[in-house]
Amino acid sequence: MAYNTPAEIISVIAPEFTEEDNISGAIEIADMQISNKIKMRAGERISNLLISYLACHLLTIANRYKGASAAISSVTEGETTISYSLENKAKKTNAPGLSDTTYGKEYSRILMSYEQPFYIDGM
Repeated sequence: MAYNTPAEIISVIAPEFTEEDNISGAIEIADMQISNKIKMRAGERISNLLISYLACHLLTIANRYKGASAAISSVTEGETTISYSLENKAKKTNAPGLSDTTYGKEYSRILMSYEQPFYIDGM
């Protein structure tokens, strides 16, 4: 089976999101965030892969308890306690970054292959 659409790709890379009510919205938002320049360089299949990983990243962040941007560091079942690591404390922001999820990290890794390198004349 060929996995061509973001929904088909997500069914493989993150099957936990296939029944997610917000999956089509996350795909649409992810698609809007990837530049046409990158889409042209990467082609349709890789663009759909990028959209899929970014959509999964967005859903992971959205599904975290109260929108917390850190990874879960501990869980307690009796009277429910969830603790998050404070790795982002040095960033002095509560905004989640791509490195906060494995989906975001994979999105970044693939994206780096298609971004134009930055050159400085005379160096």
